Amino acid sequence: MKRLQKCLPLCALLLTTLTSQAQVGERVVGGVQPEAKILKRYDKDGDGMLDAAERLSAMQDFGFDLTKSAQRPATAARRLSPNQVRKYSTEPLFDEGVVRTIFLSFDTPTWESELAVFKDSDVQVPAMAIIDGRMLRDVGIRFRGEPSYRNSSTGNKRSLDITLNFRHRDQGFLGATRLTLLGTASDPSFLRTVLFMHIARQYYPAPGANFMRVVINGEDWGIYVNQQALDPAFTAQAGAGRGTIWTVPASTGARGGLEYWGEDPAPYQQVFELAHDGGRSRAQAWQSLIHLCQVLNETPPERLPAALAPLMDVDGTLRFLAVDNALMNHESYYQRGAFYGMYADERGRFHFVAHHATEALRPMAADRNRREDAKPNSLGITPMGLDPLAGADQPQRVLLSRLLAVPDYRQRYLGYIRDINSKWLNWERFSALALQERALIAEDVRRDEHKLFSTEAFEGSLIRTPGSKGDEPESANVSLKKFVEQRHAFLAQTLGEK
Repeated sequence: MKRLQKCLPLCALLLTTLTSQAQVGERVVGGVQPEAKILKRYDKDGDGMLDAAERLSAMQDFGFDLTKSAQRPATAARRLSPNQVRKYSTEPLFDEGVVRTIFLSFDTPTWESELAVFKDSDVQVPAMAIIDGRMLRDVGIRFRGEPSYRNSSTGNKRSLDITLNFRHRDQGFLGATRLTLLGTASDPSFLRTVLFMHIARQYYPAPGANFMRVVINGEDWGIYVNQQALDPAFTAQAGAGRGTIWTVPASTGARGGLEYWGEDPAPYQQVFELAHDGGRSRAQAWQSLIHLCQVLNETPPERLPAALAPLMDVDGTLRFLAVDNALMNHESYYQRGAFYGMYADERGRFHFVAHHATEALRPMAADRNRREDAKPNSLGITPMGLDPLAGADQPQRVLLSRLLAVPDYRQRYLGYIRDINSKWLNWERFSALALQERALIAEDVRRDEHKLFSTEAFEGSLIRTPGSKGDEPESANVSLKKFVEQRHAFLAQTLGEK
């Protein structure tokens, strides 16, 4: 892998030449990073993908010779074939009681190296997939993620994007044309995304999430989280038709709080990624987003409800914000001004949705978001102490600061916080759901040779005995029981509940 390490700076240099950031005054607002366009250069037969020979040519140009690369040492991971796993029939793709297996077969043994080198380019590495006995030809594979990718190494789980209709437009599986498989790089429980999305769906249309077993070239790579992509299939399921979709990727200086920067779309295009135009022209799509930002920022609070009624699902937005706060989602609108999605329905009304939740249901590293004027409570300031109104006094968090300036919206939002605290930050109810999901994957996780945490960390992630290492409130991997109990107590005290 030393040759791979040498070639990565060359790839980074290539990407740097294609990366740009817009500025508004002195503020950097960059977030969307263009991918390196190299596919056309190496696609000699013009079929829209790079076969093994074409990928070899590209890799050699990057200074990496696949024919001489060192192979990853064999692991003790078990081998699996399609006739050894359960096949499902019509069960929904994101059914929480279902653990499907996807078999991926690459045409070279150096697939990990290729995925690493081509990660931020327009090249997808082709593979054959089999799910429930059905063969899917020429699917496209990419590594995904930034911090999670950097914090894992060759031979460990890395999150995957799988384009099922990469070469064959009509190819999909149970209505999906894309799979997002998360390697749970920061979650030894494997449960946080599935539990967060389950709770979120009780309040607004949030992505489905369950578990999927991944087998690559016959080798069992264990359990991944299968999270529903924000795509036209999702918006149709949410009742919005094939709507316009934006995502808000994060980077240093990302400013996705919906500030108004004028009519020029350029600064918005560096923060918000237009993932699907919904059948509209791109110019129309951007103008609708800019108009929303202008109305949010420039309308007096007393006139805001009437102005927003045709532009936004306000009640759904309040629910979205309440779920992120109550369950302490650190990859979210309130924390990052990024890592969330939004879509416009067929009437042009905007809806907001969680896009990441691997950093949810865990304490804060520091209590930076607690308001200075917050009501004192007997618990003191703790890592579980994210105030329900955190961010409402920050002008750049426009949804929070502008919506919560309207008394009716503020009371409705706090009502949703109370409801979540009462119903879901209740250990008896929460643990019943968590134990049900854990039972589906426990044996797979124990024998997983590619997971990023020890089996001991997994075993203790739900409930740890008092005093166990890693269960202090300051620990990012505090047990889920400790989080639920302390977060419930904090919110009850802060909101004046008994």
